[in-house]
Parts: sequence; structure tokens; C-alpha cells
Amino acid sequence: MATLTTNTTGSTVGNALLIDAEIKTLMTTGITVIPAPGVGKVIVVETVFMLIRKTAVYTNVNAAADVWLEYTGGGILTVGPGTTSGHLVFDADTTPQVVEQTVNIATEGVLTNYENLPIQVKAANAAAGSFTGGDINNRLGIAVLYKIIALPA
Repeated sequence: MATLTTNTTGSTVGNALLIDAEIKTLMTTGITVIPAPGVGKVIVVETVFMLIRKTAVYTNVNAAADVWLEYTGGGILTVGPGTTSGHLVFDADTTPQVVEQTVNIATEGVLTNYENLPIQVKAANAAAGSFTGGDINNRLGIAVLYKIIALPA
């Protein structure tokens, strides 16, 4: 479930809290974190925070398993220094993990390519398929600091 809050800097914070069943389907079904902004506008993500809490670990996890944000229909957001990786570890560790990522919008190409596209969270698990195991109390929290920019006419 996603919620949006505008702060005093003119940026907005979008929050999503995914439950275990949603985490397991991220390989096939993206979850919208920020809805489409409207015609003539584009979402510019500034910072992403992700926190995963695992009561029980996931199984069927490939070593290259990853989580990221993307514009629905195209364009994985580049986070951190030259990577598209969310760096969340879906392994045998149940220690809560927090990841902060700064988005490099200069590498995202022409902003008009992302006009009126929502932002979603997705995952990959190489050829291993969906995650299994886990626990109904596992949670993935996502907070996204972003601005909506009107494109020039």
C-alpha cells in the first residue's frame, strides 16, 4: 500500500509497505510506489530508502537476486554510484537491512521518455523464479523522496 506526503522542501515522500505475499511476487508483478503524475509531467526521484525485516528467511534465492525501482514500462532508476542494484540481501540473514540510495538522474536519458509514468518496485531472481519460504510477518518498506517536474511545452 502506498501513501504520499509533501514536505517543506517541495519534495514529496512516497511510502510503500509490502507484505510477504507481495515480496514473493515482485519478480512477475511490480508494485506501484508513486502513481503517474499526469500528462506533461515527469517524476524525478531524488533518494530511495528500503528496509527489509525478515522473521523467516526466503528460500529459492539466487545469489544475484535484486530489488529496484523503475518507471513502469521502461527505465530502471540508476541508484548509487553507477549501479541499478537495490542491494537488499534475500539470504539466510534475518537482521533488518536499511539501504539508502541517491538517484543519478543524469544517467536516465531524456526526461520526456518518462512522461506520465508511475514508479514501481520490482525484483529479479535470475532463473530461480519466485522467492519461497519467508513468513507472513516479513515486510519490505520503501520510502522515495521525489519531485514532479512539468515538461517544457
